[in-house]
Amino acid sequence: MSYILATQIVLFMLLFRRPVWAMAALLIGQFTASGFMLPLSSGTLISVRFIWTVLAIIILIPVLKAKGGIKTGGHARSIMVPAAIFFILASVANLSNVDTAFTFQYLRTGLTALAIVFFLPAVVNNEKDLKLLAIVILIVCSISSLAAVMQHYQHLGLPVFTLWGDTEIHRGRTPGLAEGPVHLAFELPTVILPLAALFLQRAVHRGRKVILPILAVLMLVALYFTYTRSGIYSLVPGALVMVFLLKGAMRKELLITFLALVVVFLGYINLTSNRYSQGFAEESSAAGRLVLWQAGVMIALDHPIFGIGGGRFVEISELYSSEVETSEVVGVGEVLGKEEAHNDFIRVWVSYGTPALLAYLWVFFNLFRNFYRGYRRSTEPFIKALAIGGFAALMAYIVNAFTHNLMDSVPLLWILAGFSIAILKLAKVPEPAAVTEAAVKTITTKQLPDSASPAP
Repeated sequence: MSYILATQIVLFMLLFRRPVWAMAALLIGQFTASGFMLPLSSGTLISVRFIWTVLAIIILIPVLKAKGGIKTGGHARSIMVPAAIFFILASVANLSNVDTAFTFQYLRTGLTALAIVFFLPAVVNNEKDLKLLAIVILIVCSISSLAAVMQHYQHLGLPVFTLWGDTEIHRGRTPGLAEGPVHLAFELPTVILPLAALFLQRAVHRGRKVILPILAVLMLVALYFTYTRSGIYSLVPGALVMVFLLKGAMRKELLITFLALVVVFLGYINLTSNRYSQGFAEESSAAGRLVLWQAGVMIALDHPIFGIGGGRFVEISELYSSEVETSEVVGVGEVLGKEEAHNDFIRVWVSYGTPALLAYLWVFFNLFRNFYRGYRRSTEPFIKALAIGGFAALMAYIVNAFTHNLMDSVPLLWILAGFSIAILKLAKVPEPAAVTEAAVKTITTKQLPDSASPAP
């Protein structure tokens, strides 16, 4: 953990030379120890993520102003407005249902999210800045994936590197350098899909292109070893989106590769009979989610305006035990009153009410629109690839968010939002060929014979 913090500090100090390094420092933390807490002298804990937010406001804003001003490209409002509305409604719900301390604690989460959405496009001024951030994420996730594979095969004598101890490793699920195997399963699909888009769009130099499929395979193996079903299954809608948006030979290449991987995967899990082959009716973890979702919808309908406040689902859900249908695999008493909703959309609805849910969905709608516009407008292969990859990554994120609670623990949504704004900022609308007045005069003069030239 100390090495990661040291790397972040070094990169953050480079912002005086190039502001984008500050965001690179943040991303390293978010894809590894996103929730790491530091103790203060008073005995309270504060997240490294929030410390970065404060430092960014204090240091990064003056640096950006000194280097030509803060420019987000004019598209930040499309995300900032619904995100701000969401966090305001969430704060009102928390203040009404919980207490002031929890409200201010959640406000810090909202401030960090808005800071990521604002600063990421602000520090990206050209394609080189965008590439730097992409390379940093690729390196971090590749190292984390390699660590996950080594953790899985530690019985062969391979060294084990982990941030949080080996508790999860002994259970057979490898966390890599993330906080846990589930966190790693959230992160890797959002990197694998843009990686595939970069390869298919031929957005990387030929000499380096061969590296991309190698890293993609490494991440796929690491994702498999997390044994998190939503992580693997989230790749399916992401890949299908790219098949739909890509054209020509790229679409055919992706479709063939995708179908081959699906056949191999299904064949392997049927032979091994692991948890990937178990459905909702066969496995307790999956069956428990159906029970939790039923209770969540009932609670949300009973508290439609401001919900019940954050962090109260476990407490309130137990009161609905008699109204929820029992699963054959898992009983109501085994999950209600003990587990969270395991669905970000239901959790938002339950905790903060229907208006907050609508604002939350508004964020997703604008995110999809930003990525799509970036893909259609840009003529640069790298930016087009990141745009279509971001669109696919957002689809994967939704699958994970539908079966887990990840919005507050891993700010992937807000990182994707920042990238969508940065991509749209750099995407240029192809202008129709136009001939200027000066060009017309030049062409006309050249075409006229000498005798027809106008008299001086």
